[in-house]
Parts: sequence; structure tokens; C-alpha cells
Amino acid sequence: MLNMKICEICGSILEECGTCLFNVPEDKAPCLADYEAMARGEMSHAEHQIVVGRWALHNTELQSQKTLIKMREFADSAWGKKVKIFKM
Repeated sequence: MLNMKICEICGSILEECGTCLFNVPEDKAPCLADYEAMARGEMSHAEHQIVVGRWALHNTELQSQKTLIKMREFADSAWGKKVKIFKM
């Protein structure tokens, strides 16, 4: 954990190969399975907001400036911290 690298865009811990799990297109967004995970009690709404925030910062062309400001707040609140990611 001492040598972990952090994504400079969203603050996520990078994979060993140096890529960010949140730098993906909309159809592969890591937040797509979050609603089911929240319904099962496996993820909180706050954790979901961090996942959405991190993904949005890699896909700025899909967001308004107002939205990006909020997404930056979500991502910054967990800078360098691991969050749960659920697969569809």
C-alpha cells in the first residue's frame, strides 16, 4: 500500500498496470450496478456518489460545469481511498 499510485484526475487508486478503473466510456461506467448493490445493503449512497464522481471526472464532455463541480467534491472526499465497485 505504501507504493500505491493515485489517479491525478479522480483520486482513485490505480491498478497495477497504471490504469484507472473509472476511465471508461458511459456504457461501462462502474456505477451501473450500484443501485442493485444499494438495494441489497452492500453499498451506501455516499459510496455511490464517490463512484459517480470519479467516473464523471474522466468523462467531462458528458457533464455540465455545475455537475462537474459537485462531482469534484464527491471525488475529493475520498481522494486516495479505495471504494467498492460492483459489476453488472
